[in-house]
Amino acid sequence: ETVEGFQQPLSELGANLYSAENIALWRSCAASARALLQFAANLRHFVSERPPKLVMCRMDKVVDEVIAAAVGRGAFPPEVKVERDYEEEPPVNRGDAEQLKFAVWQLLMNAVQAARDGGEVLARVFSADVDDAPAVVVEIMNTGAPIREEDARKAFEPFHGNTPGAAGLGLTLCRRVIAAHGGRIGIDRVEGWTRAGFFLPLDPRGRTAGRAAPPAGLKRASG
Repeated sequence: ETVEGFQQPLSELGANLYSAENIALWRSCAASARALLQFAANLRHFVSERPPKLVMCRMDKVVDEVIAAAVGRGAFPPEVKVERDYEEEPPVNRGDAEQLKFAVWQLLMNAVQAARDGGEVLARVFSADVDDAPAVVVEIMNTGAPIREEDARKAFEPFHGNTPGAAGLGLTLCRRVIAAHGGRIGIDRVEGWTRAGFFLPLDPRGRTAGRAAPPAGLKRASG
């Protein structure tokens, strides 16, 4: 009787432990923990800025590595479609690949958050002339709810943001990274897309012939 009486409460405990309500609670706690870790990482970057270590790199490869890392971490909700559109032969530029990955990650996660209700995210890399000088351009676009003009103006200010649980440092750090590379970053709305993008001055050794190529066939990020 003692064993049977002990087994019954255990079975009830197991049923309660794995109830839908508790599973939802665990997922919420896990999300909060990830947000806290991200805040700590961003704060560390914020207070310990270092100059970029410039080497030759290609921004399409940088974006590909960020997307692959996001897929590996399950950062893309199944209802969000992530596409890529790269110039056929993207140029080579000088940059700190790790810092640029950090900037692309922040823009990508913001786009995924905005498109979380079944929208689309598009990553683009191409060369263009900016301020009459050759540059490589990276754009992370999404079809989520339109960004307000005020939010677009303040997006890169410290501690400004609309993502639940976020500290509002990610885009501020993005701006620092891009400025340290001699580029500029911004957010706007164009033809139904919210577009967050930046350009980097193109090293003459990486210049490709001609202007940006026509849009290439889209490649699924998960493929």
